[in-house]
Amino acid sequence: MNKKKIGVVVAVEIDAVLSKYGESGEVIKTRGYTVHTYENEAFVMYVLDSGPGEIAAAAGTQYLISEFGVDMILNFGAVGALTKEMATAELCVVEKEIHYDFDTTDWNGLPRGQYPGQPSPYIPTDAELLDKAVEICPTLLKV
Repeated sequence: MNKKKIGVVVAVEIDAVLSKYGESGEVIKTRGYTVHTYENEAFVMYVLDSGPGEIAAAAGTQYLISEFGVDMILNFGAVGALTKEMATAELCVVEKEIHYDFDTTDWNGLPRGQYPGQPSPYIPTDAELLDKAVEICPTLLKV
């Protein structure tokens, strides 16, 4: 049986994640990244400290895909942390996102975050994947 490869991208909470999972196995330092590995009978988890920001997270995600061939990516971050529902480090699944720093308002009049040709600034999560995540883990909060 092939073990699942899980990539975990962590922006600024790396110490919290490492304390949660304890001592890692191998620590891989390459291409400017530090990756902590955790392994059991079912999976290998690659925890990458990406640093803050969506560009850093995207680059770290691609690194995990290219270097380790991960089957899935989990993003550990502050999503929704300013809401009272998420104030206690709950596990959540994101229903939609917005690229808050994308702004072409002065050029084409679209609202901040809205890409040309899209009906809204919000980019929805694939409904099938969202439903599958909640099926697997019914306690997931949708934010």
